Amino acid sequence: MDRGLLDIPAYLPPPQWEEVLSANSLTESTLAKRYDLVLHLTTAAAGAEAFYTTANNAARTETSEEARVLDERMVGNWRRAHSNVVQIDNEGSFEEKVARAEAAAVRNVKARLAL
Repeated sequence: MDRGLLDIPAYLPPPQWEEVLSANSLTESTLAKRYDLVLHLTTAAAGAEAFYTTANNAARTETSEEARVLDERMVGNWRRAHSNVVQIDNEGSFEEKVARAEAAAVRNVKARLAL
């Protein structure tokens, strides 16, 4: 998934997010329990700025600074509600970033299967 449920409040004023939760009889904790692992791939706007662009995605309208703020909000939302959050930074190449995400997913599956 490109977005998880607890990414949503990064885009909303807190009272509006609380209204959404209340209207659907949900809590952030209930939403977080839907996920075994949260892989947060840090925005390119934080550490790989040369690769951050809005040109290849009509839905992406944020400046680099706005993208960094949203990214920090999102990872904060997840860390507050979920115990298994792995943040993948922008060190090295994109291929290395993907490899770190893959390794984290494999570690999680192995741990859950007690391998």
